[in-house]
Amino acid sequence: LLILRHRDPWLHTLRALPVDVKTTIASFRAFAEWLPITCILIAAAALDRRRRTLLTHAALAILVALALQWAGKHTIARTRPYAFKGNHWTETWKELRFGFRKPAQQAFPSGHSAVAFAFGLALASFYRPIRWMFIALAVGCAVSRILEVAHWPTDCYVGALCGWLGWRTAKWICSRTQPADPAKHHVGVNHAAHQPDPPADAARPAPDAPA
Repeated sequence: LLILRHRDPWLHTLRALPVDVKTTIASFRAFAEWLPITCILIAAAALDRRRRTLLTHAALAILVALALQWAGKHTIARTRPYAFKGNHWTETWKELRFGFRKPAQQAFPSGHSAVAFAFGLALASFYRPIRWMFIALAVGCAVSRILEVAHWPTDCYVGALCGWLGWRTAKWICSRTQPADPAKHHVGVNHAAHQPDPPADAARPAPDAPA
């Protein structure tokens, strides 16, 4: 990893981590990449009867988050850590003007963080018993971008906010078409098959009244 030039105690703490820990955190970056996302959604669609709502929710959350981070990258120019040659973090901000920029000037906000939080929160809302696992994956993805010297911490904070806004937007849209809470249903369970049988007396016809 390249040496960070930003004088921030938070970043110095990350640099002081053992190499094995840094390598593990760096692997969390994959949570926001298309192949793992596609594999997770295919598995969920195959096993979960709520596949239509789940896929719609996740896709909308990611698309909104991507749109927000794209607008930010091409409106606010900020130098990435690996390309920064100055001495103070304020010099990383270049200009506030819409336009297509070189990758080295597209630090703000973090696209990986945006996608990771949008996807992680969407999954967490469907699988609440393991929701903290998805949140941890999203946080790990954001931290990995700092360790890789691709983003400043504030890039990842705002990227996470974009992901949250994407998730909230998708949740709102899906609630208009399917208001039921997705977490109340479980994967692959046929609830009708588990309804208790009626009492035996209830199945017997009532005796005829005496003439």
